[in-house]
Amino acid sequence: MPFYNVSRKKHAVIHQTREGFNARASISDVFISAIEDHFYSRLDSFIHEKTGIETSVSKGALGVLQSVQTPTARFLRNTPDYLLIQTKSRAVDPVIFIEYKACVTPRYSAGDAQWYTVQVEEAAWNMYLTYAKLGMKVALCMYCPFHENPILMDFPDEKWASQGQRVKSTKTGSGTPYIMFDARKMRSMQKFMSDEFNVDEAVSIPLLKKALSVMLATGMMQTRHHENSHEKDKQTGFNWSEPFSVDQLIRKIN
Repeated sequence: MPFYNVSRKKHAVIHQTREGFNARASISDVFISAIEDHFYSRLDSFIHEKTGIETSVSKGALGVLQSVQTPTARFLRNTPDYLLIQTKSRAVDPVIFIEYKACVTPRYSAGDAQWYTVQVEEAAWNMYLTYAKLGMKVALCMYCPFHENPILMDFPDEKWASQGQRVKSTKTGSGTPYIMFDARKMRSMQKFMSDEFNVDEAVSIPLLKKALSVMLATGMMQTRHHENSHEKDKQTGFNWSEPFSVDQLIRKIN
């Protein structure tokens, strides 16, 4: 149905969905910018390039793609965000895609598991697995301020979701189904970069600390509890493990 023929109720839902998307997009933008400016740009052997459809498709075409539910449209919508190339390669595979996600609201209904339960859009999740079956490497890089490791990075594995659930988002979210999984199955970003690209953790950790300091300074990247949560006293960084200390990061900001 053309956008201009929708009912007022439908229009309100579309408007609400776009507001939710814009909020998530702006958080992701802060995350990506911090990682690009304070991590990859400080490593002399990496090229970090944007590859999503936003870089190559007009706004008009993008608008149409957002409303079409064919396999081709879904494939294009879920093209990974970035390409990472190690130019002075010591890695087995010096070229990978990176998909960035930010998950800042604990799933309060999960109880104690809310501190490590994260979610990814089902369509995107299925596309990651499709790429993997084709032999292509797509790493998921996730900012999760309520998890003990705030920046996670790993290659998605269908086993992650084997004990998870397919869930619908709330009416204030995107309206799309999600896959939930245990974030403890993911490596920290410094561990991933060490394992996959031989970047020493002693090099990665100070750079990631700087990126986290920049993110926290924006005021946008804090843990955001659901209004029905009984854990609102658990603030950003309360459970962060070494080498990250939110108190040290905040002192660095001030």
